[in-house]
Amino acid sequence: MQSLLDMIASTVVIVLYFFIFILLHELGHAAFYRMVSGSNGWKITMGIGKPIFQSDRFVINSWFMMGGSCLSPGISKHIKLHRVLVSSGGFLVNTLLAILFYIFWQQSLLDGTIHNLIPQLLNIAMQFNVFLALTAIVPIVYPFGPARGKASDGLRIYRALFNKGCNCKDCNCGQ
Repeated sequence: MQSLLDMIASTVVIVLYFFIFILLHELGHAAFYRMVSGSNGWKITMGIGKPIFQSDRFVINSWFMMGGSCLSPGISKHIKLHRVLVSSGGFLVNTLLAILFYIFWQQSLLDGTIHNLIPQLLNIAMQFNVFLALTAIVPIVYPFGPARGKASDGLRIYRALFNKGCNCKDCNCGQ
């Protein structure tokens, strides 16, 4: 019975991690968008499927753990730094979180008084943020899944840095 409860608890934690860390990734894009544009015109969509929550800024779909996107309209195609900052916002947030979770994880391993579950949760959080950062920064057009046909953050950064222009059908520029 205990192993079944552990398995259910682990599944709930992983689903929550998906949601929380993908949301933080998208909020990283929104924060940089706000910083460079001065506008609150961003909108975050989480997951795929039917909407279970909607507001002016957020849409959370039934399969909320299946990725996310941040629509950031009005970013100037002529200002490289703005495009690079907005596109790298999610990567930077996940990288910072991975470093922080690594530090906390290492510290928790040294402290023998902490329950075994805490280092495991910190380690999983660190690994998940490393995974999100690495999959976001690879410059590709996603070949499948909910992001199929969309440019990765890394590809948008590459295009901004090397004047490759925006292909609006595969980015989230909103133009």
